[in-house]
Amino acid sequence: SASPAAPSVQQLQDQKRPRACESCRGLKVRCDPNADDPAKQCKRCAKANRECVFTTPSRKRQKKADTKVAELERKIDALTASLNATKQMAARASHGEGDEEDHEDETPTEVVVEAAAPTPVSARPAKRRRESDENRAQQPLRSDAEKYPVFYPFIAPKGTKIPVSTYIKPAEGNAHQYEYVDVIDRELLGIEMARKIFDHYVEDLVPNFPAVVFPPGTTADDVRGEKPTLFLAILASASRMSHPDLHYALHKEISRALADKIMINGEKNFELVQALLVTALWYYPPEHAEELKFYMLTHQAAVMALEIGLGRKTVLSKPRPSPAPMPRSTYPDSSTLESRRTLLACYWTCCNVSMALRKPNMLRFTPFMAECVQELETNPGAEKTDISLANLVKVQKIAEDVGNEFAFDQVDAVVNLQEERVQLKLQEFNRKLKTWREELPENAWHRNTTTSQLEMSFHIVSIYTNEIVLHNNHNVDDFRPPYAESLLGPPPTSSQPLTPLHLNSITTCMSAAHTVLSTFFSLPLIAARSVPMFNFIRCSYACVVLLKIYFTASCPKSDLGKHLDRNSLKITHFLDRLISRLEEIAADDKCRGAKKFVVMVMMLKTWYLRQ
Repeated sequence: SASPAAPSVQQLQDQKRPRACESCRGLKVRCDPNADDPAKQCKRCAKANRECVFTTPSRKRQKKADTKVAELERKIDALTASLNATKQMAARASHGEGDEEDHEDETPTEVVVEAAAPTPVSARPAKRRRESDENRAQQPLRSDAEKYPVFYPFIAPKGTKIPVSTYIKPAEGNAHQYEYVDVIDRELLGIEMARKIFDHYVEDLVPNFPAVVFPPGTTADDVRGEKPTLFLAILASASRMSHPDLHYALHKEISRALADKIMINGEKNFELVQALLVTALWYYPPEHAEELKFYMLTHQAAVMALEIGLGRKTVLSKPRPSPAPMPRSTYPDSSTLESRRTLLACYWTCCNVSMALRKPNMLRFTPFMAECVQELETNPGAEKTDISLANLVKVQKIAEDVGNEFAFDQVDAVVNLQEERVQLKLQEFNRKLKTWREELPENAWHRNTTTSQLEMSFHIVSIYTNEIVLHNNHNVDDFRPPYAESLLGPPPTSSQPLTPLHLNSITTCMSAAHTVLSTFFSLPLIAARSVPMFNFIRCSYACVVLLKIYFTASCPKSDLGKHLDRNSLKITHFLDRLISRLEEIAADDKCRGAKKFVVMVMMLKTWYLRQ
């Protein structure tokens, strides 16, 4: 029998140990107390004759389940309160309670929140807590908005006022969708001012690029009633010269309207395609080059045009016996002149921005587009500007073929001008340009502004075609804006010999660049302030090409310097004239695009003089 002093096995098992010793914890084994000395050693440490070390456990308490549930219930209660407040505001707006308020863009109204206070958390059996009720009662009470700022940034206690935008209202027939209130109804501008801005668009902006034209006799009131979003885009684009203080406000309005309709409501219709085109062509440049988005706007218009069926012939299908769900909007007929004109304008803008920024072109020329070009040229019901648009698309098609053949949108592409295939393609493209100019009809030159646009387009594509001769000494990325001073420095000496083809192409680039700048200088002041943003990009591109030729000819071992007089480039003359002309156009903040490009051209001149 065991002695009374010796502990039994049951007594050893009943002894509570706070935790295992460090040795057993490291081995991940069970730590049993030693029968001889249970308070100081375990069995394993006694057998191994080592010190048995016990550490005090850290008292880290996890959140109890009831605490987590209480937090979740508070969040649900606050979300319920915010949902009730939103429903009440929407119901109040749908019943016309806010019709008496003035609709101001930058002056939000205040709405009283009448949502019920969050319901208290359901009572639960109280368990042992380390924090006493007295200490908890002494803590300051916080609102749900203070406790949960991520979930409820717009929740306020009952009776307080919160700002609510007033430039939207529920759409007719659908209380869950909102539409923008007309800027004239909100008294952002008067109807007479809007009519003058619309007339300025028709008379001065459309001849520069006839993407969205109207039949003779169309008034501002007609467009405002039938196509309010397009009307807002026209006001935002054409107000920059007559009302520069209003230009930024209207630009914000059209940006919000497009974002609300396209990104939020998912609308796709013909009017939005035209509004995107007008907004992209007469683009409002931001403060920083990283924020430019006309590449995105042009391709948004192109993608939407393809989705609503403008890129293919309209095929009339037979009526189905079973009723099908009606779409939200009826897609337009792609065979009309307006639809064909819009499709070609989408193609021209996408190809032009791809050529300027050296980025992929998302909208390629198709046989249906060729049919649209022919229709605009031959249809007796076409507008006078349609012939000019058709010819602009023709010369842009040559530019697309040049970019595809020479891979101008790929930085790592290598095109060797010494290859016979490349030389034959270069000669072929130059012949196509010459043929396009010779076949240009006389009625395409019906206005001076349109003539200037055709002239500039021809010479820009000519530079773009022959620019490949400069790629022996320069990277294709050097011609991509925004430009850097390191890209305009003296290039490394080329090991390739200078052939007559090289010399002829360089001479063509120099002559075309001079013509582009001279044509821009000859524009009347009103026409120069009405040109699309692409015209300023073309002028800077012509200057960069002249600088590239200059630095190539300046190399000591360059063969070009032996055949080309650098003074014939007249770089200082053209840079000074371009700066002076842009400053005149941008005077009194009447052309933000010219104001931005003045800075760019001044930088080019500074770099040129420094080099």
